[in-house]
Amino acid sequence: MTIINFEHKFIFIKTRKTASTSVEAFLRRFSGAADVVTQLTPRDEKWCAERGWPSRNYAVSRDAESQYVALCQDGKFDEALKFVESTRRIYVNHMPAHKVKSVLERHGYRWEDFYSFSIERHPYSWVLSYLLYDNASYNASGACDLDLNDINRRAIEFLESDGFAGLMNCNFYAWEGRSLVNKVMRYENLRDDISSVLAPLVGEPDMTDFPFLKKNASHLSPVDIFAPSTLDLIRSKCGQVLELAGYDS
Repeated sequence: MTIINFEHKFIFIKTRKTASTSVEAFLRRFSGAADVVTQLTPRDEKWCAERGWPSRNYAVSRDAESQYVALCQDGKFDEALKFVESTRRIYVNHMPAHKVKSVLERHGYRWEDFYSFSIERHPYSWVLSYLLYDNASYNASGACDLDLNDINRRAIEFLESDGFAGLMNCNFYAWEGRSLVNKVMRYENLRDDISSVLAPLVGEPDMTDFPFLKKNASHLSPVDIFAPSTLDLIRSKCGQVLELAGYDS
């Protein structure tokens, strides 16, 4: 989960390695005081707070939310990260759609009354991005590039790991093999998809200042980096993602 917008009746379900942080930062400008906006990584929270779009209404304590934003604005990123991890939260940054639905219904709202959307990325580039990004390095310096020499070996280890299935983004927007959101936007067509989703909700958005935070592997071609056998393994392991998001292969 990332944003529940009560005024415009939309819910954004955040996924990983799909520019979801950039989308959340963009969506915050349409969110009011009563909307739920979960916190970002300290470096990105600072960027948003400086523009008047702080996180809010996700924790048990409003004071704790304000303290987290203040730590981020002061550039105390490590301290902020430790603080928010110890904060009691109702909604968390990466929260599956079925859990958001459950919390909403406990508070008297209906999931069906909101337009829900999320983002998926072709498994080739998603795997590459997952291998290249390190949150601790990004939080400390904004850097997230790693050595590519052993990328195929690491990719195979990642794909064959016991916990791989639980890391796939379909776990956030789908439940029991069925998508719970109205729209799964594609990373590869993100600007156009965001515009088409938001137009009937908030009016035609100005996409000229859409931010790109956590820039990572978008400039790299996984087909040029991964061996054919690695690409075959990705397709095999990520078949559900390919089906749910409508990718051909």
